[in-house]
Amino acid sequence: MIVDLSNSLADDLTTIQSIASDIADSLRNISTRFQVGFGTYVDKVTVPYVSMIQQIGNGYIVKGMPSACETSSCTFPFSYVHNINLTNSSQTFTNGFNDIEISTNADPAEGTGDAMLQAVLCPEIVGWRENARKILFVVTDESMHTAGDGEVAGIVKQAPLECRTELDPKRGIITYVDNTLYDYPSIEIIRQVFEDNLVTPVFAITQGVQSYFDLLVDALSGLNSQSVQIAADSSNIIEAIETAYENIVSEVSLNYGTESTDVTITNTVTCPEGTDLVEDEMRCVNVSTNDTVIFTVSVTLNECSDSFQKTDTRDVTVTIPGYGQFEIQIVALCSCDCEETSQRGNDICTGNGVLSCGVCECDPGWLGDICCIDANNPNCPSGANGAECSGRGDCVCGECECTSPDPETRVMNGQTVYILPDDDTEIILVEQPRVYSEDREACECDNFRCERNKTEFVCSGNQGNCTCSGECECGMLEFEARQFPYFGEDCSCNDAFCYENQEPTSESEPCNGNGDCQPCFRDTPCSCNIGFIEPFCVRPDASTQNCFSSGSSERNCVQCIAENSNFISNCGECDPDIYSRLSGEAPSDFNVSGSDTGTTVSCEFVTTDPICTYLLHCFI
Repeated sequence: MIVDLSNSLADDLTTIQSIASDIADSLRNISTRFQVGFGTYVDKVTVPYVSMIQQIGNGYIVKGMPSACETSSCTFPFSYVHNINLTNSSQTFTNGFNDIEISTNADPAEGTGDAMLQAVLCPEIVGWRENARKILFVVTDESMHTAGDGEVAGIVKQAPLECRTELDPKRGIITYVDNTLYDYPSIEIIRQVFEDNLVTPVFAITQGVQSYFDLLVDALSGLNSQSVQIAADSSNIIEAIETAYENIVSEVSLNYGTESTDVTITNTVTCPEGTDLVEDEMRCVNVSTNDTVIFTVSVTLNECSDSFQKTDTRDVTVTIPGYGQFEIQIVALCSCDCEETSQRGNDICTGNGVLSCGVCECDPGWLGDICCIDANNPNCPSGANGAECSGRGDCVCGECECTSPDPETRVMNGQTVYILPDDDTEIILVEQPRVYSEDREACECDNFRCERNKTEFVCSGNQGNCTCSGECECGMLEFEARQFPYFGEDCSCNDAFCYENQEPTSESEPCNGNGDCQPCFRDTPCSCNIGFIEPFCVRPDASTQNCFSSGSSERNCVQCIAENSNFISNCGECDPDIYSRLSGEAPSDFNVSGSDTGTTVSCEFVTTDPICTYLLHCFI
């Protein structure tokens, strides 16, 4: 902790002195291995930053300064004083605070930057431990001087990056002895020193300077810095310390320090469940004790710079603000022994480059892993959909290498077929599905986007081929004497289907001449004439048919018609287109029951049944 002892914080000092032991106890509750110490500061001990009026009695009087120093004792101004080493003793810490007095300066801004730098750069004096979380708690109520402000007093040398705090034998204090030789540090110097030494700054400030220190915290990016507001008299300083500590340990991020053009380091982060990710900073917030934050670091070598040519390694320090740091070593492979055996004109490089260490170094005008792409025409052809290689292949050396789908295989009727999904149905092929190129050379063709039959076979399986145009090219069904082409959009039709056993001979006719051929209905190819039997319209076998058996529908109709002059009305189940009444001689094949053959003339009733002809005598 470093405390601004300018006169405006006189009431704050009184409060802090009264609760110093409580501050130490609160830190003990936060960490069992805590150590706490403190220093104090005012400003550079030269005009115009402080008044040089010497001590009078126990203090000194500055006319026009705040009344506290006009009526009470003020210690002589100083830049930075180290008061108490880091300790876990509450008593030592409390006694140290009780021994200090307020001081004053002449301008509003304070020498906070000088004090911060010396407190961090003097670890042996302060007592910083190597493997500890280091937090510098700065208590102030004013803004601070920065680089360039020293010019007013003729001080122009850059702030030192080393410890310049030592014992001043004249005053008996450990102080920043060279404060009038060096300018105030810049914000960037402060940020770099704190980052290099793994120290997190926390500013405990009053309301009047809240906005100033909020901007300062933003400028000190990567340090997990915090600003917390304290009351005008610092009465809530313990609460402010606890809040700041909780904020520091609840945020986890990585910092890689100075960036370079030859190497790019990036990372992604996986935050624990229940925490929040600040994505643009790759930072986890609201992290609790025992939570695990996972960082994935990527290192890219952009070029083999001169520094990598001199030494092929570089150490990069990765800092976790508030927690610690570690180093990663980057090894750059800028050259290899195999480069001495480079081969020009090697076939692997398509004759357009040099094979070096297993990699093709292409000649001007050629691109690609094997130098096969013409730089003047590097793209592959596009399909009708405008996509390179129709979106169904890879562009390799300026040509499309088509990617065929991976089908499921299945056995159907003893044959292996290939299945592709298609919305709610399937595409079935008798050959491997493939994507290929023709005129466009852009993988625009395939063998599975043609018409399918009712069983989902493309081009009805073996009966045709699916062409690049998306139409089936139908095949031929061949017999010894004759050839029959398949036809139809899906090649499912053939006149040969209408021949008995679907094996036409030179003498045979479709449907045996007894019906009409339906070539697109393979299972029922013939529409047979009455009395002929499907599927190929053959005549029934007479030896198996009893034309006059009892109950025969033909016999019943013949008898009904014979006995009813108005048979159309009275014999409703008998089709008049099948039965007709003809005159003729009276054969005696079948007599209607009860008829008198002697008193009637013959009349013949016949059907179109090719096997049975019914004859009868009837009354006139």
